[in-house]
Amino acid sequence: MYDGFSFTDLYNQNRNKFMHWAKSWTGLKEAEVVDVYQDACIILWQKIQAGNLVLTAKPATFLFGIGRNVLRERLRGQKREPLPLPDGMNITDDDLNDFMDSPEEEMIRLQRNSCLEKIIQTLGEGCASIVRLTFFHDKNSKEIAEISGYASGDVVRQMRRRCLTQLRELYEKHCN
Repeated sequence: MYDGFSFTDLYNQNRNKFMHWAKSWTGLKEAEVVDVYQDACIILWQKIQAGNLVLTAKPATFLFGIGRNVLRERLRGQKREPLPLPDGMNITDDDLNDFMDSPEEEMIRLQRNSCLEKIIQTLGEGCASIVRLTFFHDKNSKEIAEISGYASGDVVRQMRRRCLTQLRELYEKHCN
């Protein structure tokens, strides 16, 4: 259980939606889509276990976002492009968010993101930089150390752990 949801329930409740969405978007076979979904679930689980996940939307939104990225990587590796949907429709990031969130949920998510950004700004330049590079630019500890001039990835991991603890405390205090 992670902040009000069971991972098993999350997996079961979203499996069919993801399967239908991914098959229609990519043209992959069911077995391939099952692999992608399971990979996405594993990545989400690892982020939860590592403490690298700050939920700013529904857990299913994160799961679909991770799944979309895994699908894109798989298609890139196979040198395939997503199939166009009927009537020339294309799925964009905004469409994915529309699929997952109602207008009220979207408004709440935007307010939380705004609050989160304000909190990140109060963390100080070092912490703010590490958080942004980690979550917005998907950089690993070693890359952040090289970019920011820290001694090693271990230093960055220790700083990130402290920064995230501080970020979570401030988020719970000011954004909930």
